[in-house]
Amino acid sequence: MSANTYRLTISYNSAGQFAQNVLHYRFEDGGFATAIAAGNALNDAFSLHCGTQLKNALSLHTQLLSYKSRKATGGGGFEAVKLGAGGDIGARTGDLSASGLAPIVRLLTNTVPPKSGRIFLPGVSDDDCTDGYCTAAFFTVLQGLADVLDDPITLVGGGAPVATPVLFSRTPVIASITISPAVPVSWLGTQRKRQRPA
Repeated sequence: MSANTYRLTISYNSAGQFAQNVLHYRFEDGGFATAIAAGNALNDAFSLHCGTQLKNALSLHTQLLSYKSRKATGGGGFEAVKLGAGGDIGARTGDLSASGLAPIVRLLTNTVPPKSGRIFLPGVSDDDCTDGYCTAAFFTVLQGLADVLDDPITLVGGGAPVATPVLFSRTPVIASITISPAVPVSWLGTQRKRQRPA
């Protein structure tokens, strides 16, 4: 069997603005007929394991558009796509903050020197932040999301491999480093990077 790393891209519409989060998972994909079949299994497993906590952390002004997975090592091929349902919107009530701030979850590793990543969730409700910080109640919700983002998840089919969340790097060498743990950040941040549909 061969372990490969897959890129999982989550796409959103947040009050008319396009946004994405990119996560990576490493698993034995040799039991699947194709990389697309493995990607579909990853999409389904992530949606089942993390979808509720993800929507619980998003503003009701944010819609989950799709999950897309593609092999990042060993030749990617085509993407496997799982479209969001019409009701896949965030659960956080209140007006969308106009500040451009976003909740952050850090993805940590136990390497020396330490390596880390982070994801910015699109949009935040005014009810969930005060002076650039998360409220205590919202921080608890973010903790619930972080608690599932660092979980290994079992895929259906292909011999039921376990997909481990990793940080993926191509430089200076290709590496997939296990995430342990994922942690929410108490302050909000801004991501100054141009977003475009993929």
